[in-house]
Amino acid sequence: MKRPKFLLFLIMILPWFTLPFVGEKAIKRFLPAAIFISMVSKIIDIIAGKRNWWKYYTTIHPLLKGSAPLVFGPFLASAFWSLKNTYGKFVSYLMSNLLLHIAFATIGMWVLKRLRITSLDKMSRVQLVFVLLFRALLLYGFQFVKESMEKRRNNQMPARN
Repeated sequence: MKRPKFLLFLIMILPWFTLPFVGEKAIKRFLPAAIFISMVSKIIDIIAGKRNWWKYYTTIHPLLKGSAPLVFGPFLASAFWSLKNTYGKFVSYLMSNLLLHIAFATIGMWVLKRLRITSLDKMSRVQLVFVLLFRALLLYGFQFVKESMEKRRNNQMPARN
């Protein structure tokens, strides 16, 4: 089936076209956290594969198995957008991510299943929301620790004359 592969390709590529609107400064600031959460997402996908939490019916390329198109497409782009718009406002970050994850677990997973891309197997939609929320908390926590360390390092540096 060519159509699911093409749609999966679009799902992976289209979010990248939104990144110029995030801004270069925000991309530089949040890139380490986005890379970190992408690696965490792939680890979660490996665990999910062994425990049959979800199934992938199609792939773009043998090197991009499982959730790779989702991780390196919409998940990566959404990491930049959510941090840019809500970092420093934890309640807003948490609520917006919760709403986004509920929408993905219900509507998004329904669409992906209808497109024969992926479906949940031994995991409920509520459990998926919790996994995604855990990932969001790790993302925020990583950025918080990173900025705290940078702030501490900048405060310890002697002033240049």
